[in-house]
Amino acid sequence: MLVADEESQSLEMCEMILAKLHFAVAPVNSIAKAVAIIETLRPDVIVAHARDVMPLQRAAWPSGVPFVNVTEDMRDPNSVVEAIRHALRARLVA
Repeated sequence: MLVADEESQSLEMCEMILAKLHFAVAPVNSIAKAVAIIETLRPDVIVAHARDVMPLQRAAWPSGVPFVNVTEDMRDPNSVVEAIRHALRARLVA
């Protein structure tokens, strides 16, 4: 999965949590870099702050890759992990 976050502390925390849960994580510290590698990487899920999703969706279109929009309400890491699992399950069903 691609995790795009311009806040280094948040990115490192997300990467660490997801790696401990055995997710393959490609962390990217800028939205521009994430946009540049989406087509090559072809992630199963893209995780980003809700404010950064639009340019990533344009870059990923029409791949159908699901997005997890991290909002301020998702301070608990478990809620982010659950949203990722939900996105992966939904992709498998589609």
